[in-house]
Amino acid sequence: MADGKISTEESKDLSRQFIEAVKAQGIAYRGNLETLTSYFQETLNIIQQQAVNAAEAQKTTESLKAQLESVKKQVITIQRQRKNSR
Repeated sequence: MADGKISTEESKDLSRQFIEAVKAQGIAYRGNLETLTSYFQETLNIIQQQAVNAAEAQKTTESLKAQLESVKKQVITIQRQRKNSR
């Protein structure tokens, strides 16, 4: 190439280098895509676990509210009984 002309051997070498560069880009692209896919899957798993946790927390809250209402009714009943016994 120094003489301004490309020989057959130089042309083959340039083609080989070009193909290697394209393959390397494809491998890098595939690696980036796999990394992104993995990241999104991990994020989805976290979101799903948070949804499960939120549902469990909601059930626990509802259960505690029901227990509190039951205790309130018992207190009112005890207060009435004390008031009536006097």
